[in-house]
Amino acid sequence: MGTIVRASRAFGGSAVAFGPGCADPHSPKAVRASMGAIFATPLARFTSVDDLPGEVVGLAPGTYPPLRGPLRNITLLVGGERDGLPDDVLAACDRVCSIPQAAGDSLNAAMAATVALYEATRMAAQ
Repeated sequence: MGTIVRASRAFGGSAVAFGPGCADPHSPKAVRASMGAIFATPLARFTSVDDLPGEVVGLAPGTYPPLRGPLRNITLLVGGERDGLPDDVLAACDRVCSIPQAAGDSLNAAMAATVALYEATRMAAQ
């Protein structure tokens, strides 16, 4: 959780929102992993995908299309490492994307969020 907050701050995210069942962003491990970004990043809780601003992009492993632009006003959803995003959440997203990988099952949630945030930032700059 802290690493995702740290990556969001590094890549210019405006806030980090936590859905139902998410880990506590203020737990000692999350605060430590955030390297202080938790204190400079707006945090929010949401209960429904409909509450989120902009185009809602769900990140999921598998054969979904890769993350591609335009990506200027998006909310990026990343699920838990074990189960990913629930099917009903994916269905409520405006778009579902994956990160192409050469090998392996998937990246952990923090790494996937970091790669996706980098790619969104890179595409927005073009």
